[in-house]
Amino acid sequence: MDQLQIQLWKSLAEPFRVPPSIHRCKLGDWELIDWDVAGCTVCGKIHECKDAIKCPLVTYEGRHVCHITGFFTRRNVFADDEYVDTVANVTCTHVPTVRSIDHSQIEAWVEAVLCSDDARAAVSQEIAKRAQRCKAVFVKFAKQAKAQRRPVNLLELCTLTAQAMANIRSPVLLDSYEAKCLARACVERIDFFCRAFLDTLRCTPPSVKMHGFVVGLLYLMRNGLVLCGNVEIVPRLEELSLTLPSENHIKVVFKMSTKIMTEVENFIKITVRTFPREKLTSMGFRVV
Repeated sequence: MDQLQIQLWKSLAEPFRVPPSIHRCKLGDWELIDWDVAGCTVCGKIHECKDAIKCPLVTYEGRHVCHITGFFTRRNVFADDEYVDTVANVTCTHVPTVRSIDHSQIEAWVEAVLCSDDARAAVSQEIAKRAQRCKAVFVKFAKQAKAQRRPVNLLELCTLTAQAMANIRSPVLLDSYEAKCLARACVERIDFFCRAFLDTLRCTPPSVKMHGFVVGLLYLMRNGLVLCGNVEIVPRLEELSLTLPSENHIKVVFKMSTKIMTEVENFIKITVRTFPREKLTSMGFRVV
């Protein structure tokens, strides 16, 4: 991580109450600076998940997670065309299953992710963090120009900063009305998916996982899912790519596994393999 960004965080967080040499940092003392970097708000100590050697690791659903940042230091990787059999089979009589989800329940889950105070706070935090990083990048380029004794060209600095930040998401915080409208559009599509897809499945997710199934669908809708050549199974809503809270907030804010997108996608792919293309189109899935 850029040391300039760390110094910028320290300058904003100072003064620290305790010297780092005598302070034993507690879990609640840490504040995220980047996805894999955190700083102690009490003493200013920095923790980086570079090689996971110094990370206090916990095992979460088969993966190693840094207890401080929530960063997955060792994760499972799935190729786009791979299928992973992680779905419970409905032949287990002790696991209750459902064939559909109530519309009002879908609405409540979707609005919790898009419209709740926690969701808005997560997006606001990401916006502030991006602005802070953008400022740090701008200052770095300005110092480089000064060190090389070149005249400071604001247009050039802005261009260089924009290029450096091009691959970093620029989240958008919707107002209450806009968020409700987007949530309503998502609910309609998820409700259709559940009625057209789950009602005809030979196996369905356990009812205890339905919450994660709906939230996973919502995150899949950022890019959509097209299978069998050109059949749109999960529709795409471009607005979601900038308005949904970052995946890194799923565990912290919504208390859910960050694997839900992979699990839902694998579940859909596994199930679709058993249906011919004509069956999918007859169920109402459109050809794109």
